[in-house]
Amino acid sequence: MSFEIKYPRGKVIFGFTLCPAVVASFWAGVELFYHLLPKFLLSKNWTELFSEFFMILWVVSAGGMVFYGIPAFLLALLYASLKLSKSLKNYFLVFIAGGVGAQVWGGMFILVLNWMERIFEFPWAFLMGAFSSLIIAIFVLPKPAMTDEGTSVE
Repeated sequence: MSFEIKYPRGKVIFGFTLCPAVVASFWAGVELFYHLLPKFLLSKNWTELFSEFFMILWVVSAGGMVFYGIPAFLLALLYASLKLSKSLKNYFLVFIAGGVGAQVWGGMFILVLNWMERIFEFPWAFLMGAFSSLIIAIFVLPKPAMTDEGTSVE
């Protein structure tokens, strides 16, 4: 008896498209926590600070989606069309593609500041794109399909 499991194309596209929001939320959360912690400890109005914290996180995440949403969506379409699954090879591919996509996309918009220098400066965009893509890959990529003999298709 052989049946084929449908590839979760929508989940993969949605997950990888959210990579910029994940990075922006994490980065803003760390910065806000560092800067708001003293105010938080001294404040008597914790609910206002707490709501400001989440509002800023939401705005920064939306900004990340506006700026890096296009390359994230294009890479998500590529990953879904390749039907990637959980494997070290695919994790490495997603890591490199996410990092290169973020670094090149970020450098393209700095044409005034000599974009070639911008692409080859310290790779913050590469690191954030690569690690967020890897984290998303761990959560959204499906397990490899198995054959009737119990071996992986890949």
